[in-house]
Amino acid sequence: MNDIAGKKIHVIIDNITTGGGIERVCSVILPLLAQEADVKIIGLLDHDLHTTYHFPDIEIVALNKDNLSGQAGYLKLLSKAFKLVKKDRPDIVLYPSMGRLTVFAAPFIVKDRCFSRRTRHIACEHIAFSSHSGMVLRLKRITLPRYDRVIFLTSRDVEQFSKRSKLLYIPNPSPFTEISDARTAPSSRIAIGVGRLTYQKGFDLLIPAWKDFISRHPDWKLVIAGEGEDRPKLQSLIQQNGLENHCELHGNSHDIGDLYQRADIMLMPSRFEGLPMSLIEAQCHALPIVAFDCETGPREIVTHGKDGYLVPVFDQQQFSDAIENAIAPDKYADLSSAAAQNARRFDRQEIINHWKQLFASI
Repeated sequence: MNDIAGKKIHVIIDNITTGGGIERVCSVILPLLAQEADVKIIGLLDHDLHTTYHFPDIEIVALNKDNLSGQAGYLKLLSKAFKLVKKDRPDIVLYPSMGRLTVFAAPFIVKDRCFSRRTRHIACEHIAFSSHSGMVLRLKRITLPRYDRVIFLTSRDVEQFSKRSKLLYIPNPSPFTEISDARTAPSSRIAIGVGRLTYQKGFDLLIPAWKDFISRHPDWKLVIAGEGEDRPKLQSLIQQNGLENHCELHGNSHDIGDLYQRADIMLMPSRFEGLPMSLIEAQCHALPIVAFDCETGPREIVTHGKDGYLVPVFDQQQFSDAIENAIAPDKYADLSSAAAQNARRFDRQEIINHWKQLFASI
């Protein structure tokens, strides 16, 4: 039985209003759950309710209207969140986390269990476990056992632990219900990169590689969709490399599907990942992919030489060469066809059923 009708589900998350991958995943999964369950999202760091993505039939609470910051401020916000948990007494609380959330929330969970053991707490780790620093890894190993279940995006993350009875692997779902037809050849000569403009996403590594590619293919353009603190640095790098006419920082997009549809190839230069939503989205649009082969993420989605290319991390020359290989007339159509076929692995209905089975089992 996967019946979740009437269940009360709270989601405690750092941000739900910004336009990152973790929010994108939530915008797919949570509205589907809200068709049967009562879902509430608590955004710890959010100042208002203006979300990038659409969350129909879901109550959103933005806790940080007083602009609290720092670790002490973060703990105060978590305390506010757990007052809501104590008041509402949900059946399940989910914690989609890129790092500190599941560590800092653990003591509050232990305390909450003194009042009620009815609520089940589920950690959702959205970044590769091995990408954390040594101290964070130690803290994670101490705190994650406090949760009733821990969800990872890849099976290799689960394999990092000797005791796995509470651990599950559930991949991200596709946000798109349809898969595009395979492409026969590049038409727009646009490459797309998607993600926050941060160190993790590695766009500072992509821009020099793109310069090398452009020296051989001057009619191509790179569009980077996303926002973040590295925008000034990246804009300066574009200017330093003379790429003003060949590289655009597009900002956040409210219609990312249109950008994928207009592009010919997807590029991901990330230093580390969980299970990148943008690669799943790209395959739904039949885009060949070139990505750095970081510890987890791209290789769970891309099959090297079949639907794209995986390049050793930091090797900008090989990245540039891989782009050239992907757009070659004798390769492009086959890569596109395989990408569209592989996108079916991330069907949203199948993945939402895994979540329902989990909720019903605990």
